[in-house]
Amino acid sequence: MTEAVQLKNIKIGEGMPKICVPMVGKTKEELCKEAAALLEAGADMAEWRADFFADIYDMEKVRETWTAITDIFGQLPLIFTIRTKAEGGNLQISTGDYVNIIQKVSQFARETLLDVEYFREEGQMKKLIAAIHADGGKVIASSHNFSETPPREALLQMLLRLEASGGDILKLAVMPRTFLDVCSLLKVTKEMTERHTNKPVVTMAMGELGAASRILGEPLGSAITFGVVGKASAPGQLAIRQLKDMLRLFHQKS
Repeated sequence: MTEAVQLKNIKIGEGMPKICVPMVGKTKEELCKEAAALLEAGADMAEWRADFFADIYDMEKVRETWTAITDIFGQLPLIFTIRTKAEGGNLQISTGDYVNIIQKVSQFARETLLDVEYFREEGQMKKLIAAIHADGGKVIASSHNFSETPPREALLQMLLRLEASGGDILKLAVMPRTFLDVCSLLKVTKEMTERHTNKPVVTMAMGELGAASRILGEPLGSAITFGVVGKASAPGQLAIRQLKDMLRLFHQKS
């Protein structure tokens, strides 16, 4: 049985999947506008995609912007993410800089989930996760493949490695080439949550082909789904109002 992760007033891994809306603004002002819009739209969570932030290497500006965003959100939980080019993001960054920024953010960003791209360099990422926990933080151990969907056994092994990372939530996103790829991911998600972990799991097949994976989370065990209010940060994301309606439908039938 999944042990929910409490973040502010949200329990991730309990009940309906939580709808998370990414923010991709380049400046504090843009991000504050996005924050207000997604709060009004009824998102359960937000993700600050800091790989789009123009001043990502200036920690004073990062902290100032985090403070401004969280002041707007109040009890709305936030994920801090640097999605690198290697995993479909917007920033080419050295491992040293990646670790340094996330470690510094973990020291002031209380009650914020920190995304760690675990397969970047597993040894260093495991140490980073331990350091975040030492600061009292929580981690999404993640992996994103924008090229393909690996075979079913490889998907399971990736999730098992994420489980062993020490992360509090496990996230795996892949790019399907056929609908059978989507089915494979859904089956592995169910197996993982039923047999191999009590941590919340987040999986998704990207692109329009993978839309089903964004709405079938509750019966299969995926705890977070990603939607949009304005500009999408990844292919296949659905508008938050569409997601809410579909998630409620599956919740009523579960």
